[in-house]
Amino acid sequence: MKPQAIRSTVAGVPPREAIARDILGSQLKWHRVSYEDLATAVNKLRTGLLGVEAMETPHAMLQKVGRGTYSLAFFLELSWVLPIRLPAAWVSLSGPKSALWAAQILRYELAARDLTYARYADLLRRSGMRETANSIALKAMRGTYRMSFVIDSDRALVEAGYEPMLPRELMVEPQTRRSSRARRERRSASTGDDDCLPAEAEILRQRGLHGV
Repeated sequence: MKPQAIRSTVAGVPPREAIARDILGSQLKWHRVSYEDLATAVNKLRTGLLGVEAMETPHAMLQKVGRGTYSLAFFLELSWVLPIRLPAAWVSLSGPKSALWAAQILRYELAARDLTYARYADLLRRSGMRETANSIALKAMRGTYRMSFVIDSDRALVEAGYEPMLPRELMVEPQTRRSSRARRERRSASTGDDDCLPAEAEILRQRGLHGV
């Protein structure tokens, strides 16, 4: 079967940003999470993991999702507070800092396709993207690139006959949403952490940060 990149269902928005909005917006909708709850959970997680002060507001969350301008690192960070289904290989690369996680993912995906930075940059330029081997190397080192970059990259990869990086499951509603929600509610009751998302409470518990 020929590889296919994820396509957008949002009209009137630049394609790559629209797809990014689709991906994260649908996750929030499926799991019935408000921007206020999401901001609270992310800030608590950052305080526990990195010792940083709260820095996200509901409005900032809304802007990132609505415009589709968030980074892959931000999306990965949300996977710690939302039951987002990520590829097993991505999960195995996870660490306390989402930017380094994103960097490792890019390096992993290129290695899996036997692509050098120069070859990858060439594929992207053929698709109209302004990338060089050096710019790719910086992304692979810092992990500071947008989800829209991955989306454009997937289009270039598919055109060249490669599998896309983003799994199509990100755009498919979880079949076990009802049972998963019930499990999260039971977990929330057992932890007694009613002021944050159940998934976030479990992450803190697993990392020994509950109650921080």
